[in-house]
Amino acid sequence: MTVVLTVGSFTLLHLDHFRLFETCRRIAGDDGEVIVGVNGDEMIREEKGFRPEINQDDRIEMIRGIRFVDEVFLNEYADFSEHIINYQPNFIVVGSDWYGRDYLERIGVDFGYLGSIGCPLVFHASTQSYHSSELRGKTIHLEVGSVTLPDYPEPEDHSGEGCDK
Repeated sequence: MTVVLTVGSFTLLHLDHFRLFETCRRIAGDDGEVIVGVNGDEMIREEKGFRPEINQDDRIEMIRGIRFVDEVFLNEYADFSEHIINYQPNFIVVGSDWYGRDYLERIGVDFGYLGSIGCPLVFHASTQSYHSSELRGKTIHLEVGSVTLPDYPEPEDHSGEGCDK
């Protein structure tokens, strides 16, 4: 069985996140397992300097509902080498926005270690320029007042009647 691991903040779920999970599923195959780590609220506050718009429990629940994903866990630390040891993935998949950056150093491993366990790092090529940080700048906040709905009559009980065609 092929195990694919991806970890991210997923603070504002968007199309590229779904495509990332779909890439993970394609690599894992139908019989494989896609495991997603969701960075915790406190970790995001410390590393990125803001409070996520969607809390960690809701992000986990939403990602759990995505058909490409088999398992979701809360990741509370930038160094997630313990999760690599625990899940023993065959592949780690990350967004191409990490290409050329210090991703492996950030997660507490290096190419030598990944090579020794036979786990390549795969970059998911973004097909759109969706990034949560860009979307965050475009978010429109609306204040909605109260709305009074009209009184509707109670529905009539027709349970004993047959259907006429």
